[in-house]
Amino acid sequence: ELGELHSELTEKSILPLEASCSTPERLATKSWSSFQSSEFICPPTVSLPHPHQQTVLPDEDVLLHCQVAGNPIPTVAWMKDGNAIPQVGSDLYSIRQKSGEDDSIAIISVLTIKNMSRPSLGLYSCVAKNMEGMEEKELQITYEESEEIFVESD
Repeated sequence: ELGELHSELTEKSILPLEASCSTPERLATKSWSSFQSSEFICPPTVSLPHPHQQTVLPDEDVLLHCQVAGNPIPTVAWMKDGNAIPQVGSDLYSIRQKSGEDDSIAIISVLTIKNMSRPSLGLYSCVAKNMEGMEEKELQITYEESEEIFVESD
């Protein structure tokens, strides 16, 4: 966030002369006008608002959300059981990405699993990468256990 602010202020030639950093230590005592945008890079972070195991029903469409942040803005990919899910052209999946509405979230990626069937069950992961690193979060998709109740008759 601070890197984006710095870039925007620099583009508009707005440079506070007296401002300086106190933390992090590597930037301490450096004046704002001497910062380079490259000093604000950070590795990606991934957040899944779902539990690590999600139960679903057959034939329903399942939406998985992934929130990604980082500077520079990371690329986002979805995987199933360690294999890349295609970004486009799939009958089983669709992927939408948009910029986050909250300044702390750079990207929201939504994977839709269409018409859930047994072959679509498995381990899904959201992977974010940029020049500073990579982060991956996983979740398991399983069928909801049906609980049949048997009533004994006399």
